[in-house]
Amino acid sequence: MNDPVAYGLAVGQATLATLALVLMTGLGYVRRPHPATLQWMLVFVAGAAGVYLGMYAESAGEESLRRLSLGISLGAGIFIWSGLRSWRGVRSGWAVPVLYVALAASVLAVVPDEWFGLAFAAAYAVSGVFALLSIIELRRIPERADGMLLPLALISGAVTVVAAGNLVHSIIARPRGPEDLGILRVLDSVGAMIYIVCALVTLLWLAVGRGAAASGVPTGLAAFIAGGGDKLARAADRGERAWSVLSIRLDDVDDLRIAAGGSLFWRIVDTVERDVRASIPSEADIAVSSPGHLYVLLMRPPIAIESALDDLRAQVSRLDTSRPLAVQLSVSVGWSSVDVSGYDMEALLRDARAGAARASADGGDRWVRVTEPVA
Repeated sequence: MNDPVAYGLAVGQATLATLALVLMTGLGYVRRPHPATLQWMLVFVAGAAGVYLGMYAESAGEESLRRLSLGISLGAGIFIWSGLRSWRGVRSGWAVPVLYVALAASVLAVVPDEWFGLAFAAAYAVSGVFALLSIIELRRIPERADGMLLPLALISGAVTVVAAGNLVHSIIARPRGPEDLGILRVLDSVGAMIYIVCALVTLLWLAVGRGAAASGVPTGLAAFIAGGGDKLARAADRGERAWSVLSIRLDDVDDLRIAAGGSLFWRIVDTVERDVRASIPSEADIAVSSPGHLYVLLMRPPIAIESALDDLRAQVSRLDTSRPLAVQLSVSVGWSSVDVSGYDMEALLRDARAGAARASADGGDRWVRVTEPVA
């Protein structure tokens, strides 16, 4: 590898790919084994394999191996799409990225030079399509409202646009061989490093979560909804009527974030989450939806839930912020029960959210029990 710029980019990409693989394996898959985290780990396995194979091919002058490495790298991102599908509990289609990696690598390795540019653009375009599908999946998962999904969404959008532009350019200009893709290879290396960082930030946050990192237990909404649905199905079979879902959220969270500033805001959020866990029975399921917003699934008689919620409201209102704030600390709680909403987890969550919104609209610092299903 005689070009110092290309060599520097390759070393940087290899370093990032290796670091991302270690982090996703150790903090993601090992800590929270799940089909989704396994597939997200494979993103970085394929990415690192492609980078190291490409570096070896460049140093050994093996053009076919270098092309093979490009195919592996182009297919790595498709594991993100399949992992996101697993994350929301639908059939992931994990075989799709495996087959595509094998197909893209094989085709690029053997295609004649005069067709390589167009073949590369076509493979890149397929990756762009799956990047677009990943954006769609990000809009479907329960955590879609959180800003931590933005890095992956934005870089996936950029990949889609670049892939489409590259395909159009290749059809018009018809590059005849690898030597015509010099600048594109440099841009691709830079883009790959940005992609690795953005993907790692979002996927590791999904795999671990702020709440999971603090408590040592999984708090992903997908796992909460799936587990809660199973419990409610068994409760329906046994005729248990004491199941409820609570939507607990800090009032005026945007104003509070501005008034408190970054570090104090997160300290308040962490304290409120600890107060919720302390107030709610230990066997209840708790999930963090967004900063200062939690869901709780529990089986308790109404009088016990009322007492726990009154205690929680009192604790939050007395929270020590170390300095005066222009925003009053309080929580609004929506409370849905199987007597009203039935045993459907989605319906219970919807009604609990509506109750919390009503409590907040009425001035906050209160709980509202839903007495009829939300249309």
